[in-house]
Amino acid sequence: MQSIANLLTLFLLVCASLTMTANTTTTVNQVTETVSLTEDVDYIITSETPFTSDGIVDIVNIDHAVIILTALKPSAGIQQLSHVRINGERASNNVNCQVKIYNRGCIIMPYAKDIKPLTV
Repeated sequence: MQSIANLLTLFLLVCASLTMTANTTTTVNQVTETVSLTEDVDYIITSETPFTSDGIVDIVNIDHAVIILTALKPSAGIQQLSHVRINGERASNNVNCQVKIYNRGCIIMPYAKDIKPLTV
């Protein structure tokens, strides 16, 4: 019994020592120009019209950067994908990104074309 407690304590210490960094947060009302997301960032857009005709967000950091549209449900967020690029390529739901419900809006999560995320 003592060895199990020692192993559990060791496991908890190892877990506590791992440094986990959270994404930074950038909040804008509307995107009016091309923006590249190269850092670990939650890029939050608050407007019901998140992009102007010239507004584009290119998610270069596909491992940790996301776009959050706070005023749009996923069905409306999918219609905005013409303004989103994943490593320079046009975003396409379930091809190189997923648009999911997030809080009262939606989130655009990128991934590489050769990766198929788990869907349940």
